[in-house]
Amino acid sequence: MLARARSVALIGVDAVPVEVEVDVSPGLPAFKKPRPVSLIMFPIPSPPYNYAMNKRVLIRFVPPAPIKVAVSKGISRTRNWNAPKLVGFLQEGLEIWAADAYPELELAVVESRQAEIRFDGWKPDKELAAEMREAIGQQMGLVLEGIEPNEYLSE
Repeated sequence: MLARARSVALIGVDAVPVEVEVDVSPGLPAFKKPRPVSLIMFPIPSPPYNYAMNKRVLIRFVPPAPIKVAVSKGISRTRNWNAPKLVGFLQEGLEIWAADAYPELELAVVESRQAEIRFDGWKPDKELAAEMREAIGQQMGLVLEGIEPNEYLSE
């Protein structure tokens, strides 16, 4: 327990004493309905803090460079990648894989100018981080092999 405060709550014109206890722990915040002190006969024990924390992995994805396409002899035009559509495809493919390989992870793919795989809100040891980065990188390659370029390039 971090702190305990005693106060009163007004119920109509009556003042009812209340006691508030603050406990710091990992996980989502939770609140319990306050009860008058007279109803509490013994202190409420702290629960065992084994909340499942969200392990979020942020994948900063750099879309491929634009492609030059020959239109006729000596004339070419540039086709850009539809980055939001490509990021969505990659997100879906990685979520399917991660559900089996790393069920405790929450993956998020965002478009970026610099490629990076970041662990948000948690820090795995070096071996696990290197293993996960390599596995995610390999899976990204496999997912992107399955795209049909014409569906993801501008006209």
